[in-house]
Amino acid sequence: MVKPALPTLIKLAQQAVEEVQQALAQNRTLQAQAQASIAQWQQEAATAFTSALAEDTVLEMQAAGAFNTRARGAIAAQEDLLRTLRTHADGLQQALQAAFAKQKRYEILAEQQALQSRKTAARKAQAALDDLRKVR
Repeated sequence: MVKPALPTLIKLAQQAVEEVQQALAQNRTLQAQAQASIAQWQQEAATAFTSALAEDTVLEMQAAGAFNTRARGAIAAQEDLLRTLRTHADGLQQALQAAFAKQKRYEILAEQQALQSRKTAARKAQAALDDLRKVR
């Protein structure tokens, strides 16, 4: 079995990090949308109640009550979604840390290999210079 070269492993690790970062960004966007939806439902429920009080009719109060019930249900659904998204974001954050650590390990290995190659080249160059000195 042939092992992939470190540059290939580094690129794959970078792609993995980027994919998790994109998923995390999308999750945060969805969280923001859910929070905005909650705020909108709360505002609309408050507006409906205020309007019903201003009209001061039984029909308006019943309509506001029904709307408020519907709004509470929608808010609860968005809050459930928000909790789920936050839990998923926690998992994504851990996955991002793991992917980044893996990428860093490969990069450190590549740096160590490059350093070893430079040391080997320097030893060979020094050995060649020593041979030249012996010849003179």
